[in-house]
Formats: sequence, C-alpha cells, structure tokens
Amino acid sequence: IVRDRAVALYVDMHGHSRRKNVFMYGCDNKRDPALLHYERVLPRILDDFGPSFNYEDCTFKMQRSKEGTARLVVRKEYNVVNSFTMEASFCGTNQGKYCDIQFNEAALMEMGAALGKAILHSFATDTTPGDAATDLSHPGVPPLSEAGREVLNTIRTELQRTAMRKEEEVEPIDDSDSESDEEPTIRDQIKGKKGNTPPPDADTPADDVNPYEVLDSLSSLQAALKRDTSKDKKKKKKAKKEKAAKKKKKVKKKEEKEKEKEMEVWDI
Repeated sequence: IVRDRAVALYVDMHGHSRRKNVFMYGCDNKRDPALLHYERVLPRILDDFGPSFNYEDCTFKMQRSKEGTARLVVRKEYNVVNSFTMEASFCGTNQGKYCDIQFNEAALMEMGAALGKAILHSFATDTTPGDAATDLSHPGVPPLSEAGREVLNTIRTELQRTAMRKEEEVEPIDDSDSESDEEPTIRDQIKGKKGNTPPPDADTPADDVNPYEVLDSLSSLQAALKRDTSKDKKKKKKAKKEKAAKKKKKVKKKEEKEKEKEMEVWDI
C-alpha cells in the first residue's frame, strides 16, 4: 500500500482495562519543526465530536517500552505520521451523556461516527487521491484543512505558553543585588558579614594607612562587642528572674486556693 500511495492515517483500536473514557496514543514529531504537534490535531478535533472522547487523556510519547506496538511500527517503518492507538475503556466514561455507564454497542458506534467526522474536519479533501505532496512538504502527511490549521496554531500557542510558565516557576529569583534593610550589628562588622567598612579608595596607597588607627578601631569594636554581650547576658538573667517570680507567684496562688477549700470543708 505504501509503495502505491501515501497512507494518510492508521488507527489501531483497542479496549482499555483501567483508565476511563475514549482516548488516543499518538507519536510525537518534536524532531521535525514543520510537523511539530501535527499529531495532536485529529485527537483535538475529535474531542469536539465524541461525547466519550477526552483529549486530556491522550499521550503522544514514543517510548522504548512501546516499540512493539502497531502505532510505533507503522510510524517508524512506514513513516505514517498519523499513527494512533485508539483506546475505549471497559470502565465506561466519567463525562458527557454516558457518564458512569459502561459502553454499549450504540455508544461505540457513535464514537466511530465521531472519528469519521473528525477526519473530514481535520484534513483537506480537495487534493488528488494518492497525491503525496502536502502543504507541509512531507510525503505521507495529508494537508490540514483550514480548521485543522487553526487548531494546530492554537495547540502550538498553548503548549508554548505552558512551557514558558513552567520555566518562570522553576527559574530561581536572584536577590543577590538587593539591599538588606536590617541594620548590621557590631558582631557582624567584626566578622565581616554585614556593614563592612568600605575599602580605601583606589587612589590612596595602602602604605598611607595608619596601623595605630586600625588597632584603635578594632579595640573599640571589641569593646562594643563586649558591651553588647554583657547587655544580652543581663537581659537574659532579668528575663529568667521574672519567669521564676511569675512561677513562684502562680504556685503561691494555687496553695492559697487549696487552703481556702480546706477551710470551707472544715466550716461545713
């Protein structure tokens, strides 16, 4: 068949034992920019016609574990871009008029009719039968209809926006240049973490720096640090005393209440 004429579409129909709804497995074309997301057009349009079909359940990955499936063999060996596995769940659907009902013959026939309509709406029908030339300049790729091209552009725009949104979420925020409003402490100044004294100007030679002034500065910083440390110790000691006093007062009140209760018992 492939030698005589271009194969426009291959659909391998299956029943699915776990996932609900009717959906498709397709073959992505991410390596070919001209065909990028082309494989999503038919399932997306079918989503509008099939009450039991769910585009969100479709997958378009070509995994190594699935290389033995018919859709991958037809895609790779015969270069049929529109190669799909169409799955109809044994568990029915969770949407539309057949919601929570197991598929019967009428529902499956309705899906078959919907697939036919989707094919007619997806691809151009005014080309010569057997003509391999397409608007994408790829043999075996049927040209899209006007509606199909619009859907393809919509899909590409949506996926591009989703990818950009994910990049924005993952990209770390660089706040290295932001200035901190926190005032540097004496300890930070000595350790050099915050509020370091700016280096001398480039025009000032290092030999002009007075070492005695540097030592005096360090001594004053150390003294200030000791004062801060002693203040912290005093605050902690005071807080500890206040806590102990409160606890003692609480115990005393409790004892007084117990005594009052005992007196009431004796009065009775």
